[in-house]
Amino acid sequence: MKVYKIGAIILKEKRLLTCRKKDESHFILPGGKPEGTETAWGTLTRELCEELRVEVASSTPFRTYQQFYPDKNVGMRLETHLVEISGEPCAAREIEEFRWITSQGEVGLAPIMREQLLPELTRGGLIS
Repeated sequence: MKVYKIGAIILKEKRLLTCRKKDESHFILPGGKPEGTETAWGTLTRELCEELRVEVASSTPFRTYQQFYPDKNVGMRLETHLVEISGEPCAAREIEEFRWITSQGEVGLAPIMREQLLPELTRGGLIS
């Protein structure tokens, strides 16, 4: 099985916004699965409003990551976008909490973020 998600890379003062869903132990990017024929913009707009009560001001495609999780027999395809938001995030709906992190990954991250995204953002000087 393959899972496709669209994730928002939201940066502030060289920190990355991550969130943790209720009953989950690891932090992920805000975003989610497209509904029907929804575009990436549509998915990000809907998900960020639902999850963090913010509006998407702009979105630029960044990179697509792929990872296989053998314990769940699931492949993940994560399309990421650099996103500017309007408003201050607050945890809503299925989001338990959110945190701004540096390259040190101060929280438990999903493997695709820890192994691929965070190192790339660090190398590119986008996070400290």
